[in-house]
Amino acid sequence: MIDVATVALLTAGVKLANEVVSVYGRSREVSEHTRISTPGRPAGKDRSLTVERTRHTHETLIVNNRAVNRDDMDRIIREAVSSLDELISHSSGRIVDELRSARVKDAIQDVKARAVSLNLLLTEEELDPSVVIQILVGSLNPLQVSLEKARYVMEDYGDKESWQHCYLVGAAALLAGYKYIGQQPGYLERDLREHTVLVHCSILDKIAAMCIESARPIPWQDVPTLIRPEGADALRELFASVESAVAAIEQAPSHSTGPQLPFDVSVVDEREITTRLEMVTDVGALRRMVEIETAGRGRRSIHGALYKRISDLEAGLDWSLAGRGAGDMRR
Repeated sequence: MIDVATVALLTAGVKLANEVVSVYGRSREVSEHTRISTPGRPAGKDRSLTVERTRHTHETLIVNNRAVNRDDMDRIIREAVSSLDELISHSSGRIVDELRSARVKDAIQDVKARAVSLNLLLTEEELDPSVVIQILVGSLNPLQVSLEKARYVMEDYGDKESWQHCYLVGAAALLAGYKYIGQQPGYLERDLREHTVLVHCSILDKIAAMCIESARPIPWQDVPTLIRPEGADALRELFASVESAVAAIEQAPSHSTGPQLPFDVSVVDEREITTRLEMVTDVGALRRMVEIETAGRGRRSIHGALYKRISDLEAGLDWSLAGRGAGDMRR
């Protein structure tokens, strides 16, 4: 189920993933193995030393050509960990079964622990560069394995949206780790970009369904912007606005009983309200529209137009009754 809290988590994950992909996306993998020119062809022990020196030099270059610096890495991991903590709280509130909730929590915490340990390793500056490379390479894969484990657990015991958020922030931390050591895993960048688009599409699907339910126009002109990761904040705000309008209609007394409303006042533009109200002659329907507008957007101009139309109709009704009474007396 997608609600405001879920959309807030998802869009926060999209923003973090997009930052790691795009801000550091221009970095390129460090050039191929550094070659050390030596006269002739060394043999035996001398050759082994040359190979070792080449490998060590290459590893040193990788560490010294980081696309993500220490401060960036620390901030990215902290944001990822904070988001995973929020996801744990969010999932616990959505999963009633204690066993399922515990398994989902354990899976998320495993990803979180891998990310935290990764940050500790990546910011280590006292170890030899060649040792750092070995430790880092050995730490990135376990994080990826933890993500896969979380996917299986959360698809079985959690929900699709929780897994989407877990993957966004976990993979963002993983990608930042690769970039920290000078690597450019194109497959991971592509997967994250595709995942952010899929997440935005699922949110837009829900927005479209709510718009249809409430007779609210679908903002087709904004879709090209909203479907991109850069539109995460605007997408979250749009979802909250549409959901609020739908909730107001459902909660209003006018939604349950009474005469059929000629149109949904909550989606009418202020410039159109006067023209549309001229066609309404049911005072009861107008009063219900006032209730809907009050519970929803509460626009002054709409309130004023509705009350004026009610007043005009009531004045006309009184005049008609007065005229009818005078005629009866003359007869």
